[in-house]
Amino acid sequence: MRLTRALLTGCLLAVAANALPITVLNSSFEIAPPLTNICGPSCQYDSGGSLVPFWTYGGQQTGGQWQPGFPATPNFFSTVPPDGSTIVYLSPNTTLSQTTPAAVALGVTYTLTVDVGLNMGVAGTFPGGPGSVGLVFLQIIGGSIVPASGAAPPPGFFSTFTATYTGLPIDVGKPIEVLLSGTVSGGLSTFDDVRLVDSNLAGVPEPGSMALICTGLAAIVLFRRRLTARR
Repeated sequence: MRLTRALLTGCLLAVAANALPITVLNSSFEIAPPLTNICGPSCQYDSGGSLVPFWTYGGQQTGGQWQPGFPATPNFFSTVPPDGSTIVYLSPNTTLSQTTPAAVALGVTYTLTVDVGLNMGVAGTFPGGPGSVGLVFLQIIGGSIVPASGAAPPPGFFSTFTATYTGLPIDVGKPIEVLLSGTVSGGLSTFDDVRLVDSNLAGVPEPGSMALICTGLAAIVLFRRRLTARR
């Protein structure tokens, strides 16, 4: 019985450890200074270069937070933002980055996912024309840089871009950074819902299989308890 309980406990711990979220502050850009510029009914935004809490500008430093307003202002997006009502926008040659509390561990896999939008834009309205599909990078400070990939969204929608990196000996102990970037040229790039997780999958069953193992062990424990009670 003690062995079964130990196996069950270890199993549950393994499931919990299989994919752990890494903190990204203001990950969906809902923490925002007052948005004072109006772009239509329920649509408002920051002036270019406005503070994005917990994030740091680079490059041209022209960007901000935006509530595109849906469905009252359908000139920009044909769907609501993926998470909350606020997204971030970046002009060409502008970056936005955040250093996470995580440091690279050898052999651990890190997965970054970000929802990237493609603003339809309407001439004469904010942001002044069709947008561009922005760039996403999982960056090891002083080490590797991994670009995210994904299918470009159709105009007015978002799609998920993903970057995966497994800890290398030369990067061990270095901080992990999320980097969002506007394109070299074109319209504004938009982003939402930044997620970063780590998972050490070497020798560990994938989550679905591990869950089945845990369920089976739990059933064994319950059966033995009932059998003991009947005696």
